[in-house]
Amino acid sequence: MRLLSGIAFALLASCKQQSEPGSIAPGPASQPPTAESPQTQAVPGSPADAPASFAETAPIGFEGFGPAHFGDDEESVRQSWGRPLKITGTDQDSCRLLIPEPRIGSTYRIVFMLEDKKLVRYVVDVDQYLAPGGLKVGASADEVLKAYAGHVEAMPHKYVEGAQYLVVTPPQGGDKRLLFETDAQGKVIAWRIGLMPQVMYVEGCS
Repeated sequence: MRLLSGIAFALLASCKQQSEPGSIAPGPASQPPTAESPQTQAVPGSPADAPASFAETAPIGFEGFGPAHFGDDEESVRQSWGRPLKITGTDQDSCRLLIPEPRIGSTYRIVFMLEDKKLVRYVVDVDQYLAPGGLKVGASADEVLKAYAGHVEAMPHKYVEGAQYLVVTPPQGGDKRLLFETDAQGKVIAWRIGLMPQVMYVEGCS
């Protein structure tokens, strides 16, 4: 797995049919072995204390990225991003990734996942974008639990002891989820948003 802030985190997302959350690993050599699905734990909090919907800052949202909605095609994503995107794999692959170019440092910024040529999720590993609800990379797990009280499930990280996945269901329900990944110190190192079950995929596209 690629390392981000000293722990396992990679941004090449999963396309195998597994419903486990996790980082996405570039390249076959970094693929970890499969594991059992972690147990989820509901986080205390009253849904009545949470807003009817989480505030969104364009272009990020539960419907997609800008005008590109989940379920739209590659061209819609490219138009929404408006800058060069490199696509992984071949036309025969059911799962492909769109990665911004040029890459900046050790981050990918955003990685868009296409499954069957449709946008199903994207992953963010920089602090320049706000997730629905106003949080970003660098926030604490406690801030996530407070911001989304009554709508969060905590899951242990598959590879890093003490780290977590915090899975947010929007107040309006539906088939989209927002997932925050923390390190062992409880700091958000990445988040992703997309359709179920793809937002929970663990192993990398290969």
